[in-house]
Amino acid sequence: MNGLGVTYLSTWLAGDALRSGRLEVVPIATPAEDAPITALWPRSRDLAPKVRVVVDALVEAFMPIHLIDS
Repeated sequence: MNGLGVTYLSTWLAGDALRSGRLEVVPIATPAEDAPITALWPRSRDLAPKVRVVVDALVEAFMPIHLIDS
């Protein structure tokens, strides 16, 4: 949309735009498990608490688990 390029979005987020034809599906060769997740928000001294909650939830849900060697 608006010529901004290619993105990897959840269907719940892109569903309306896909149904209306504003977005189209582009097949990718990379499995979904390897796709990075990026969160962007405006730089501000007063970060909205709801933004912090969402970012923290994303980090907890998708951060790779690193095993510690004993």
